[in-house]
Amino acid sequence: MIVMKLPIAFDWDGTLFQVHLLAVPAYITVFTRLAQEGVIESVPSREKFLSIFGMVSEDIWEYLLPGTSRELKDQVARDLVAEEDKIRDRGILYPGVRVTLLALRESGHPLFVVSNGTEDYIKGACADTGLAPLLQGIYSAGQYKTATKVELLARVIADNRLGAGLMVGDRGMDLEAGRENGFTTVGCAYGYADREELRGADYLIEDIRELPGIVQKL
Repeated sequence: MIVMKLPIAFDWDGTLFQVHLLAVPAYITVFTRLAQEGVIESVPSREKFLSIFGMVSEDIWEYLLPGTSRELKDQVARDLVAEEDKIRDRGILYPGVRVTLLALRESGHPLFVVSNGTEDYIKGACADTGLAPLLQGIYSAGQYKTATKVELLARVIADNRLGAGLMVGDRGMDLEAGRENGFTTVGCAYGYADREELRGADYLIEDIRELPGIVQKL
């Protein structure tokens, strides 16, 4: 009997990578500077910064700096990258990520990262954390210019001629991408996930190390 191996697509920020340890301090530093300079009235809350992870870049800057010029948004984006570079060693994977992906890869499951982040950030982070060799593909909205994660996952499926698989993520848009593309959805309820967004998931996990058990069932 031939056992078909399920392809598994992972969101990055908040699912595999603890981006809040790196990005939130950088956002606070940059936006505090803007407030001190009188460019903005006040610094957004930590919760507001947490809510942007998973958005495409265009939506992030319109959400955080509504009604401001393209030039200002671009400058703030550059300042943020520079600030994150200073504290890049703070960014770490969630507990159990490496061993879980290694086990899935060794079992023959093709693994993909599917993220709304920029190309340089996602590819660089996958390389820096040592996960890149375990992945069959790294897909970002920044590289493929997709407007939604539904479109991005569809690109992954088409490029790799995939059948049914799993979409693993911590945001409602991850679950939507999975559903719209015929994938079973796994919601990650650890980290800073909003459980309301994950209510429609086929499976809910509190730890990434629970994932192989779900894969076995399927």
